[in-house]
Amino acid sequence: MRPVTPKEAEVLYKSFLRTWDFNRSGEVTCDDITLRRTALFYRIDKNHDGELVESEYRFAKFEDKNFFFFPLTKLDKNASASVNLPEFLAVSDSQFQHFDRDKNCTVSKTEAVQVLSELGIGVKRRSPKGGDHSRRRGH
Repeated sequence: MRPVTPKEAEVLYKSFLRTWDFNRSGEVTCDDITLRRTALFYRIDKNHDGELVESEYRFAKFEDKNFFFFPLTKLDKNASASVNLPEFLAVSDSQFQHFDRDKNCTVSKTEAVQVLSELGIGVKRRSPKGGDHSRRRGH
């Protein structure tokens, strides 16, 4: 695969920011994951008691695929048959971790562009007959 041009890198990073920069700070950090997860927690806490029981927690799996690997009983550290916000936030975000190559809790433009281009997202490639084809995830 050919290298990403500076213009493509800028487009890729802006698209990445639109998706991941939850607090609109201009960078993607662990804070964005915490904000997004906190919003999810309160959105699925239907009775607003600050605890997710199984019937509420199951909706987390539809919003954030990381929760497929964590049954409520695994997160419930205080054996309350429910999950509170700190327990909920303890679930790591594997996508964020994949982007944060240097593990400094911030995804730099270089890291984002590197991962996106490795995945072939938004990068044009030449077909054998000379035409351009662009692979975009979800399009």
